[in-house]
Amino acid sequence: MTSAGHLANLGQGFGSEGVWLSCVWLSDGCRAEREAVRLVRGEGCAVTDVVAESPVSRLQVVDLRTVEAAELDDLWQHEVRLWRERLLWDVSDACAARRRVVDRHGLPGKAVRLGARTVAYAYYIIARRLGVIGGLVGSPDWSSTGVGRALLQETVDEIRQKGVSRIESPFVSIDCPWLTRFFEREGFRTFWREFLRLELRQSPGPVSPLSMGHLEPWRGTHLREAAPIMQAAYEGEVDAEINELYRTLDGCGVVLESTLSQGGCGIPVVEASAMARHWGRGIGFAVVTEIAPRQGHLFPVFVWER
Repeated sequence: MTSAGHLANLGQGFGSEGVWLSCVWLSDGCRAEREAVRLVRGEGCAVTDVVAESPVSRLQVVDLRTVEAAELDDLWQHEVRLWRERLLWDVSDACAARRRVVDRHGLPGKAVRLGARTVAYAYYIIARRLGVIGGLVGSPDWSSTGVGRALLQETVDEIRQKGVSRIESPFVSIDCPWLTRFFEREGFRTFWREFLRLELRQSPGPVSPLSMGHLEPWRGTHLREAAPIMQAAYEGEVDAEINELYRTLDGCGVVLESTLSQGGCGIPVVEASAMARHWGRGIGFAVVTEIAPRQGHLFPVFVWER
């Protein structure tokens, strides 16, 4: 996000129990340098000033690639439980995949240790000049202390040292009310998103047929045709400010491939998904995925307005 304040494009979706926000930082000549707490780097770094409100006198922020996967099992179980309880979303497969990468010591990021216990971690990816914070998970025992702030400070600092010109942070966070304040202090811009839920208690009524086209069942071969529709729909919209991938044809293709072919957002429900055509040309699409047994997720509905 840029250095301005909030931009509320949809609203707050989790009430008081959590937030879904995207944060973006841009490196440019117009932004003033901000003072930040710098942590001593090495195998581990002592942090005392950042966590003055914590009863713990000493903690360490360490490289995630030095952490054993078993140290994070409690955190992953906590994450899976939160998503299931709050969002009715099963993220166990995604956590299992992440665990395998951590087990190979291949996931860049940071972790916080208190004594022999690992109580929080964050991970990121670097793609050319873009850094993306993929997630942050902390133990509920320490959610109200400076542990998370120290973790994010060190993570953001390390990403900046990679020479990136932009940092995006689109992950879902629950029970971290301090996140927004921290990101904005570091020059990020916050975009709030809304999580909407509809209980399907009865079958919908009949739908009138399209007057200017027709719908055909979704197929995997539609991915290439869907990318330009997605790019056109996002052009000039706030989503293109939030996610750099939405600005290009190749970027939209990456998002679609990750979301629909690699299970990044559940398993596509083909019978509930469709491509809209007009005179044989694709003009829009809608895809529904299954995120848990009997729980569906509607990927954004895209229409090419021309």
